[in-house]
Amino acid sequence: MKKYMFVYILLLCTVVIFSCESDINNSSEEHNSTDKSNIELAQTGEDKITLEFVKEYIEKDLSRSDVVKLIGEPVKDIGSGSYVYLYPMDDGNTLMLCFISEFLNTVFIQYPDGTQEPLFDEE
Repeated sequence: MKKYMFVYILLLCTVVIFSCESDINNSSEEHNSTDKSNIELAQTGEDKITLEFVKEYIEKDLSRSDVVKLIGEPVKDIGSGSYVYLYPMDDGNTLMLCFISEFLNTVFIQYPDGTQEPLFDEE
């Protein structure tokens, strides 16, 4: 049952991500002009999120409020019925955090070409 739940959640996040991909690409100029694009990391004081920071501090089952305390408000929430937070990274990629209810479930890195890679292996 746990395996089916994971597949369902992964499928749900993928559908949400691909359905909003054109919206992300169309609004990239808008993100560059907003104050939210200059995310301040509470723990490090850096301007943008690094992969090393994510691997060290972001873990499954963090609450949405804990994530916001760590890395600030998302640039965009593309979830529809769920929360999918987007954050720009220092390397030009996008950090995508998918929440189930109030807790972090899946973490993706989205590359500029639109492809995605899960950051953490599922148990």
